[in-house]
Amino acid sequence: MFDLNPSRLTHAGSTSQLPWLPIAAAFAASRLFLAAFAYLGAWGQRFAPASPGSYPGVASPWIAPWTLFDSKHYIDLAVRGYSADAPMGGAFFPLYPKLIGLFGPSDLYIAITGLLLSNAAMLLAMVLLYRWVQLLHGEALAWRACLVLAFMAPSVVGSAVYTESLFLCL
Repeated sequence: MFDLNPSRLTHAGSTSQLPWLPIAAAFAASRLFLAAFAYLGAWGQRFAPASPGSYPGVASPWIAPWTLFDSKHYIDLAVRGYSADAPMGGAFFPLYPKLIGLFGPSDLYIAITGLLLSNAAMLLAMVLLYRWVQLLHGEALAWRACLVLAFMAPSVVGSAVYTESLFLCL
Protein backbone atom coordinates (compact mmCIF):
# COMPACT_ATOMS: atom_id res chain seq x y z
CA MET A 1 0.00 0.00 0.00
CA PHE A 2 2.78 2.49 0.89
CA ASP A 3 6.15 2.77 -0.83
CA LEU A 4 8.79 4.30 1.44
CA ASN A 5 11.19 5.03 -1.41
CA PRO A 6 12.19 8.69 -0.82
CA SER A 7 11.79 9.68 -4.48
CA ARG A 8 8.33 8.18 -4.97
CA LEU A 9 5.09 8.17 -3.05
CA THR A 10 2.54 5.45 -3.69
CA HIS A 11 -0.95 5.62 -2.27
CA ALA A 12 -4.04 3.73 -3.38
CA GLY A 13 -2.40 2.53 -6.58
CA SER A 14 -1.26 5.97 -7.82
CA THR A 15 2.36 7.01 -8.13
CA SER A 16 3.63 10.57 -8.24
CA GLN A 17 7.06 12.13 -8.13
CA LEU A 18 8.05 14.34 -5.24
CA PRO A 19 8.64 17.81 -6.76
CA TRP A 20 12.07 18.55 -5.28
CA LEU A 21 12.82 21.42 -7.64
CA PRO A 22 9.59 23.40 -7.02
CA ILE A 23 9.89 22.88 -3.25
CA ALA A 24 13.51 24.04 -3.33
CA ALA A 25 12.52 27.03 -5.49
CA ALA A 26 9.71 27.97 -3.09
CA PHE A 27 12.12 27.63 -0.19
CA ALA A 28 14.74 29.84 -1.86
CA ALA A 29 12.17 32.46 -2.89
CA SER A 30 10.69 32.57 0.60
CA ARG A 31 14.10 32.90 2.25
CA LEU A 32 15.00 35.81 -0.06
CA PHE A 33 11.64 37.48 0.61
CA LEU A 34 11.93 37.08 4.39
CA ALA A 35 15.63 38.06 4.36
CA ALA A 36 14.71 41.37 2.75
CA PHE A 37 12.51 42.17 5.73
CA ALA A 38 15.10 40.91 8.24
CA TYR A 39 17.82 43.10 6.75
CA LEU A 40 15.46 46.06 6.45
CA GLY A 41 14.60 45.66 10.13
CA ALA A 42 18.27 45.39 11.07
CA TRP A 43 19.03 48.52 9.07
CA GLY A 44 16.24 50.40 10.85
CA GLN A 45 17.43 49.13 14.21
CA ARG A 46 20.68 51.08 13.77
CA PHE A 47 18.76 54.27 14.43
CA ALA A 48 16.96 53.07 17.54
CA PRO A 49 18.55 53.41 20.97
CA ALA A 50 19.91 50.12 22.28
CA SER A 51 17.96 48.70 25.15
CA PRO A 52 20.00 47.74 28.23
CA GLY A 53 21.13 44.13 28.18
CA SER A 54 20.13 43.55 24.55
CA TYR A 55 22.23 41.25 22.39
CA PRO A 56 23.21 42.79 19.03
CA GLY A 57 24.08 39.47 17.41
CA VAL A 58 27.44 38.32 16.09
CA ALA A 59 29.97 40.75 14.63
CA SER A 60 29.10 40.20 10.95
CA PRO A 61 26.39 42.58 9.67
CA TRP A 62 25.14 39.86 7.28
CA ILE A 63 24.80 37.24 10.02
CA ALA A 64 23.73 39.46 12.94
CA PRO A 65 20.02 39.78 12.00
CA TRP A 66 19.75 35.99 12.25
CA THR A 67 21.43 35.77 15.67
CA LEU A 68 19.35 38.01 17.91
CA PHE A 69 17.59 37.32 21.23
CA ASP A 70 17.79 33.62 22.24
CA SER A 71 20.44 32.84 19.63
CA LYS A 72 22.94 34.21 22.12
CA HIS A 73 22.09 31.38 24.52
CA TYR A 74 22.40 28.69 21.82
CA ILE A 75 25.76 30.07 20.69
CA ASP A 76 26.99 30.33 24.30
CA LEU A 77 25.91 26.74 24.97
CA ALA A 78 27.67 25.57 21.82
CA VAL A 79 30.90 27.33 22.85
CA ARG A 80 30.93 26.83 26.62
CA GLY A 81 28.48 24.00 27.21
CA TYR A 82 26.11 23.70 30.14
CA SER A 83 27.38 24.86 33.51
CA ALA A 84 26.01 25.81 36.89
CA ASP A 85 26.84 29.48 36.36
CA ALA A 86 25.07 29.70 32.96
CA PRO A 87 22.05 31.92 33.61
CA MET A 88 19.61 30.24 31.21
CA GLY A 89 21.42 27.03 30.27
CA GLY A 90 18.85 24.66 31.71
CA ALA A 91 16.04 26.23 29.68
CA PHE A 92 17.44 25.02 26.34
CA PHE A 93 17.54 21.46 25.04
CA PRO A 94 21.03 20.25 24.10
CA LEU A 95 20.61 18.85 20.54
CA TYR A 96 20.78 22.12 18.63
CA PRO A 97 23.73 23.60 20.58
CA LYS A 98 25.61 20.30 20.21
CA LEU A 99 25.05 20.23 16.45
CA ILE A 100 26.03 23.84 15.82
CA GLY A 101 29.06 23.54 18.11
CA LEU A 102 30.65 20.82 15.97
CA PHE A 103 32.12 23.12 13.34
CA GLY A 104 34.04 25.85 15.02
CA PRO A 105 35.19 27.47 18.20
CA SER A 106 34.17 31.05 17.40
CA ASP A 107 30.77 32.67 17.65
CA LEU A 108 30.78 33.54 13.95
CA TYR A 109 31.46 29.98 12.76
CA ILE A 110 28.87 28.63 15.14
CA ALA A 111 26.34 31.19 13.90
CA ILE A 112 27.04 30.24 10.27
CA THR A 113 26.64 26.57 11.16
CA GLY A 114 23.39 27.40 12.93
CA LEU A 115 22.10 29.21 9.85
CA LEU A 116 22.99 26.28 7.61
CA LEU A 117 21.43 23.77 10.01
CA SER A 118 18.25 25.80 10.49
CA ASN A 119 17.77 26.33 6.77
CA ALA A 120 18.46 22.69 5.91
CA ALA A 121 16.01 21.58 8.59
CA MET A 122 13.39 24.03 7.29
CA LEU A 123 13.79 22.72 3.73
CA LEU A 124 13.51 19.14 4.94
CA ALA A 125 10.45 20.07 7.01
CA MET A 126 8.85 21.52 3.87
CA VAL A 127 9.53 18.28 1.98
CA LEU A 128 8.13 16.18 4.81
CA LEU A 129 5.05 18.38 5.11
CA TYR A 130 4.50 18.10 1.37
CA ARG A 131 4.72 14.30 1.48
CA TRP A 132 2.41 14.04 4.48
CA VAL A 133 -0.30 16.32 3.08
CA GLN A 134 0.08 14.73 -0.36
CA LEU A 135 -0.56 11.35 1.16
CA LEU A 136 -3.66 12.56 3.01
CA HIS A 137 -5.19 15.14 0.67
CA GLY A 138 -3.46 15.17 -2.72
CA GLU A 139 -0.87 17.26 -4.50
CA ALA A 140 -2.79 20.54 -4.81
CA LEU A 141 -3.31 20.92 -1.09
CA ALA A 142 0.20 19.65 -0.36
CA TRP A 143 1.67 22.37 -2.54
CA ARG A 144 -0.44 25.05 -0.84
CA ALA A 145 0.59 23.80 2.61
CA CYS A 146 4.22 23.91 1.55
CA LEU A 147 3.85 27.50 0.30
CA VAL A 148 2.10 28.59 3.49
CA LEU A 149 4.90 27.12 5.60
CA ALA A 150 7.51 28.79 3.41
CA PHE A 151 6.02 32.27 3.26
CA MET A 152 4.24 32.77 6.56
CA ALA A 153 5.79 35.55 8.59
CA PRO A 154 6.90 33.43 11.57
CA SER A 155 8.93 31.21 9.23
CA VAL A 156 11.66 33.85 9.32
CA VAL A 157 12.54 32.17 12.63
CA GLY A 158 13.07 29.01 10.59
CA SER A 159 16.16 30.60 9.06
CA ALA A 160 17.57 32.12 12.24
CA VAL A 161 19.85 30.49 14.81
CA TYR A 162 16.91 29.00 16.69
CA THR A 163 15.71 25.45 17.26
CA GLU A 164 12.29 25.83 15.64
CA SER A 165 13.29 24.43 12.22
CA LEU A 166 15.00 21.43 13.73
CA PHE A 167 12.02 20.83 16.02
CA LEU A 168 9.58 21.08 13.10
CA CYS A 169 11.71 18.75 11.01
CA LEU A 170 12.04 16.16 13.76
